Amino acid sequence: MSQKPQTTQIPQIVDALENETLVLFIGADLPQTITGLPSRGDLAQEMASRYDISPSTSLAEVAARVGRAGSRFEFTNFLRNHLNPTELVPQSFHQRITDLVHSNNITMVITTAYDDLLEVAFRDAHLRYNRVVYGSDVSFIRPSRPSLIKLYGDIDQPDSLVVTDQDHSNLLRDRDKEPLVDEVRRAFRNNTLLFLGYNLADPDFRFLFDEFAQNRFARTAYAVWPGLPEDDVQMWRDRGIVILDQDPFGTQGDLSDLSVSDQGAESASASTNVSVPADINDETGPKFNTAAIRQLLFEAFSDEEINTFCFDYFLPLYQNFAQGMSKSDKIQQLLDYCARHGELERLLLLVKEENPYQYGRYIEQNQTN
Repeated sequence: MSQKPQTTQIPQIVDALENETLVLFIGADLPQTITGLPSRGDLAQEMASRYDISPSTSLAEVAARVGRAGSRFEFTNFLRNHLNPTELVPQSFHQRITDLVHSNNITMVITTAYDDLLEVAFRDAHLRYNRVVYGSDVSFIRPSRPSLIKLYGDIDQPDSLVVTDQDHSNLLRDRDKEPLVDEVRRAFRNNTLLFLGYNLADPDFRFLFDEFAQNRFARTAYAVWPGLPEDDVQMWRDRGIVILDQDPFGTQGDLSDLSVSDQGAESASASTNVSVPADINDETGPKFNTAAIRQLLFEAFSDEEINTFCFDYFLPLYQNFAQGMSKSDKIQQLLDYCARHGELERLLLLVKEENPYQYGRYIEQNQTN
């Protein structure tokens, strides 16, 4: 068994708090024991069971199938019944997020959760905030208040919900949502992001990463995801996301002193005790240029050819392809699979065999660059 690497505090997060450039991005993948509500995975399994769909299907795909079989009301009503119980109150998780925002003057929280428990927690704490669900809400943002951006909509406004893959595509094309999307893109470009409650393997996160971060964050981002295999940790680190085994602010456990706004940088570092591998600032970079490999795969194979390629050489991955999955998603899953299993070099050799012309162009372009 290998020894646990030495750890150190994260000055980047402390600096972001000091400079008011830390943005919290809260997903909906935390267990019900923490949020009081079912996770996206729980919702997908429950809906799939009800409509006789494979339990391994993603929430986006389950909702799409239910919608095609009946109407959009079918799955939005299901979500509302499960995420809007009248007797539920904010949990300690929501209260701690509220404390963190208030104590450190965090200016923006982005969430893909549909429920309103965080808003209730804000109101209970008498914290005035900007609530942004539609693009038109951006015009009413008051800079003196923190903004809560509900990127995927609100459960009480079914027309705002982003659930299916088609909804995700429409989010980027809808001119009415454009101001909201622009706010999120600016946050990705100009701030340090901390992802809480996100399963990075979920297609939902892949959409955010591809469309908003454009495959690389401008600044180092952080995501809390305990127990992730080391290969995956390295893969995400190559893409600009440092994986943390522990929540740096204790929102999912015991909460230490969150406030750093009234302290100097030295004392702030002492009160924000966050641990990551000691070689976090290593600038060696990735061994493979995944962006270039992605482009190679796009140019080397048609949609049908990528199916055949994965069937022939990566059958376990091929068997997990969902019906109707786009070529882009298949290629991204292939890249992720090879990165996790240390097979990027094998992947390139196989592409060389199948399409030597495009492989030769790839080599020429990367040698030139």
